[in-house]
Amino acid sequence: ALAFYALHPEETLIVLTADHETGSLQLLDNFDPAACSILLAQKAERSTISSAFSKFVDKNPESVTDGRAIAELEKYYGVTFDDAARKEINDALANNDTAGAASLACKWRDSQIGIAYTSGGHSSAKILTSAIGAGSHFFTGNLENSDLPWLIGSAVLGESYGAELIKYKQEQAQLAERRNRFSAN
Repeated sequence: ALAFYALHPEETLIVLTADHETGSLQLLDNFDPAACSILLAQKAERSTISSAFSKFVDKNPESVTDGRAIAELEKYYGVTFDDAARKEINDALANNDTAGAASLACKWRDSQIGIAYTSGGHSSAKILTSAIGAGSHFFTGNLENSDLPWLIGSAVLGESYGAELIKYKQEQAQLAERRNRFSAN
């Protein structure tokens, strides 16, 4: 996209965004940007690791007592647990909680970086949107992702298209106000 933009800057719009924020990622007081390289050693996505780890323990139940289960988690996450983390993970494994053990491993790894995911799903946090090229001036400030089609339309079809967005949002706000008054009665 950037190569095409370089050749045709007057007729190209590139919009970079996301559909939602996930996990409510927080930077803790001990956040260390250099430690983020730990994340590069992780072998797969968290739920994939949890599933693979559960299968490993099911197939090798003796691994819980001989230390191979912990070694397997260390391999998946690319870390070496300290004694406190090993004890906590072993306690979960002793209770046949492989998903809990995998979750503890991930939380420990995150604590070494200084990050925490404070939500198990999507949050209502705003996401960033950036744009370059023809019409990029429409993409400023805090944006709702549902506004993006209207903003792209404004960039392509002109300013008057954006006026439709304003009119539509005002109508939606009035409908919501009426619904709220109706449900309050």
